[in-house]
Amino acid sequence: MADKIPSGRMIRAARGLLGMEQRDLASEAGVDRRTIARLEAETDPSSNPLRVWTYEQVRDVLKKRGIIFLYPTKSHGEGVAMKN
Repeated sequence: MADKIPSGRMIRAARGLLGMEQRDLASEAGVDRRTIARLEAETDPSSNPLRVWTYEQVRDVLKKRGIIFLYPTKSHGEGVAMKN
C-alpha cells in the first residue's frame, strides 16, 4: 500500500521538529522554496499528479530524516513525531 500524503500542517510541523528551513527542505526535495510554502498553506492536498508527486518527494525527505506522520483516526487527529 502506498504511503498517504501529509497535510501542509504536518509538513510544517515536521520541519519545526527538525529545525529545518523551507529552503533546506526544498533543496533536498528538488523543488523551489515557494513550492514548500504553497504546500504548507494548502488545507487539502490536491489530486493533481504533479502536486501529488511533490508531496511524495517532500514526505520522503522528511521520513528519511526520522519523521513519522500520524494520520487522523477516530481516536486522534493528525500529527508528527520523531523516531527514537
